[in-house]
Amino acid sequence: MEEDFDRGFGPFAEFVGELAKSPARLKHPLVTKIPKIGADSAKAVAHISRQLNLGVSTVVFVDVESADEVKQGLAAIRFKANGGTRPDTVGSAPAYWGITEAQYREKADLWPLNPAGELVNWTIVESKEGLARIREIAAVKGIGALFPGAGTLRRVFTTVDQDGARVFEEAGWEGAIQQVLSACKEFNVPCGYPATEKDIELRMKQGFSVFIINWGDAGFRAVDIGRQAAGR
Repeated sequence: MEEDFDRGFGPFAEFVGELAKSPARLKHPLVTKIPKIGADSAKAVAHISRQLNLGVSTVVFVDVESADEVKQGLAAIRFKANGGTRPDTVGSAPAYWGITEAQYREKADLWPLNPAGELVNWTIVESKEGLARIREIAAVKGIGALFPGAGTLRRVFTTVDQDGARVFEEAGWEGAIQQVLSACKEFNVPCGYPATEKDIELRMKQGFSVFIINWGDAGFRAVDIGRQAAGR
């Protein structure tokens, strides 16, 4: 849904419908991305509300480049009764969560703005424009975790030389990652990273605390290494 919301939403809704039939659904919180918010807050509200109404509990903002984008997105996660812009409908979310509509409305608010809220935002910065405003982005209250988009930033810091060869500016790329981490620490926001088995221990030592891990054997090895590093 990050690139083409309408094309991705249908299959995702079908998947959630099948998952909802299983008692195991409550063991699997749903995390989804939306397209870049940009200046179109109305479209962001529509995208986010449709996802939340299926039972999604974490919404990821991609390619964020300003504090205003984050504020618009966070408002879209919160019901109007809680000061947000989310429409009053709840869809099938209460059924997916296994609670009544009244209970859902109580829980479906944004953490950490509401300490009892059970909806979360992850914000990803993955451009030089976003990096230039990283401190004002990190200062926005309500972000659950702030990520450097390491994969996309790798492309940002890759150029082509006069011979047509690709040149990766590793120092600049790592500097961008550390710039996001520094802002997270300054504003006391959990910092996330797309870790692998090769770097999860290093990133944990640096201060990253929320991780996206690839699926498959390599991903599970990364999880095991992370658990050992955390003393679990």
